[in-house]
Amino acid sequence: MKLYGNRSREVAQRIVEAFKHPEQLPEALAPIFIHRRDEVPCRKWSWHNQLLVALSGTADARGIKQWNKVGRKAKKGSNAVWILAPRIKKVTKE
Repeated sequence: MKLYGNRSREVAQRIVEAFKHPEQLPEALAPIFIHRRDEVPCRKWSWHNQLLVALSGTADARGIKQWNKVGRKAKKGSNAVWILAPRIKKVTKE
């Protein structure tokens, strides 16, 4: 599997490390499979990105504009939760 950039390598490593300690997984996986009716944007993300959010120890993740829209600001020195986005490439047939 070819990975692009250091961030995607770090994210992939976090997933691998999480599955090396299966005793911690049920707690991290619960938010993914328990569907709540709240307005948290990350509930609409793919299951693997929801897994990354859960492994980061949070139940609510948003982009900066989404945080600002609900009246919240990122604290100075806080860290981002890195998720995986598809890499789309247009291929033309010859």
